[in-house]
Amino acid sequence: MRNKPLRVGLIVLGILAIALSVLADAIGLGAELGVFGWKQTLGIVLGLAMVSVGVFLSRQSKTPGEG
Repeated sequence: MRNKPLRVGLIVLGILAIALSVLADAIGLGAELGVFGWKQTLGIVLGLAMVSVGVFLSRQSKTPGEG
């Protein structure tokens, strides 16, 4: 459980990146209203990668006796 802050941080930052990318137009960050741009797509992909790494690290750290 040494890297718990890293794992949780990756998962939280990944979820935030996905949320900001998806909601960019609604909160005024998108370049054009109604157009899903390459930066939004990149944000979703990077967010998914961060969440995946965080979950992978979480699964790797569990011992067989841990639930």
